[in-house]
Amino acid sequence: AVVSTQSGHYGRGAAEVAVAELRDRAVQHNTLDRGSTFIRGRIVKAVKQVVSGEKLVITMKLGVTDNFECKMLARERIVSSSDCSDEDNIGTYQITIVYAPWRDPEFEFGEFVDIDGPGMKETYWEQTSEEIP
Repeated sequence: AVVSTQSGHYGRGAAEVAVAELRDRAVQHNTLDRGSTFIRGRIVKAVKQVVSGEKLVITMKLGVTDNFECKMLARERIVSSSDCSDEDNIGTYQITIVYAPWRDPEFEFGEFVDIDGPGMKETYWEQTSEEIP
């Protein structure tokens, strides 16, 4: 297995997909308030490992805000931290993704870890047992 550390273009693209998945899960589970928006911050670290596809472990800054100005600048309920400086609501989180372009879907989402800041894993990422068919 090849392991590399990166935070370049590929890491940013996968991070955007991961934040969109977090948003979609929060909306599906009805845990994101109508007036709230996810803040996508900088990638702290991205590690890629070649497995049956590419396993990416992305550590990044994320947050949730109900700030009206941030909401107005958001696109599909996600705003960049460069446009929204609601620092009190930003923490550090780690998301594991396997990317295999020959599969459908191409991205398989694995572990979500709350490193510091407001807890997001249980609120936005995980399904409750009542929702599993």
